[in-house]
Amino acid sequence: MNLLSIVKLKNIDYDEWIYIKDIYLQDLSLMMENIQISKVNKDTVLITSQVSNHKIFKEFKAEKLLERVGEEYGFKCETYSLEILN
Repeated sequence: MNLLSIVKLKNIDYDEWIYIKDIYLQDLSLMMENIQISKVNKDTVLITSQVSNHKIFKEFKAEKLLERVGEEYGFKCETYSLEILN
C-alpha cells in the first residue's frame, strides 16, 4: 500500500521540524519503507511511503500513535492511501 502524508506544521516551522523528524521517521520505519520527504513551504511537508508491515501499521492507526507524536511536537499529519492508476 502506498501512502501520502501531509504534515501541517502548527507550532514549529520546517527548520525546527527537521530536528525532530528523525524521531518521527524512526516510528515510521517500523512499518514503512521507501520514505521520501518533500518540503512544500515553511509550514507543510509531504511524506510518501510504502507500508511494509501491515500489522504494525494497523496498530499505529488504531492507537493513533502518530497523531500523538504530532501533537507533542506541534504538527498535524493527515495520511491517505494512494491507488496507482495505469
